[in-house]
Amino acid sequence: MKQEWIELKKLEGLSLNSIDSQRMIIVDRKKEQFYLLIDQPILCWIDVAGEEDNFKIISEGYVRLEWYEREDGNDTLLVHHQTTPDPLNYMTDLNPYENQRKKYNTLTSSYSPLSRTILDVRGYGESNEEDEYMTDLVIKTEKEYIHFSPAPGLMDVWISDDEPVIRGVFKRLF
Repeated sequence: MKQEWIELKKLEGLSLNSIDSQRMIIVDRKKEQFYLLIDQPILCWIDVAGEEDNFKIISEGYVRLEWYEREDGNDTLLVHHQTTPDPLNYMTDLNPYENQRKKYNTLTSSYSPLSRTILDVRGYGESNEEDEYMTDLVIKTEKEYIHFSPAPGLMDVWISDDEPVIRGVFKRLF
């Protein structure tokens, strides 16, 4: 398994604070599902101690998602773990982690999950003799599934109460 995928699995048990992006378009909204188009999502995770109403932030980090089209025409999801929300515009808090504040606050579009605890992280895709390619990422929280899938121009993101059905012939990679 690729190192960046191992790092994704380590998010289980942490809190998904937000999904941030320079551009976020709500395409379809139903009671049980959102469909978003996002140019380059940045997932902000935090590690907290304490109860939901009275917690302390211990650490935070970011996962930047992007994609590229391979020579065979299939899209591949790329994962970048980082300590800041670059390339988004953000402010740095001079007193981070006091009063439940993060160190970095983005100045962009943002989605906050209904529930924040990450229960499961799954990657789907395809493999050949030489390599594995992730095409879809699914994050399960207590109340919803967040499904990222690369698409030309913008990334498709589905947020739903129901577990997503992965398209095509892709298999679970992790």
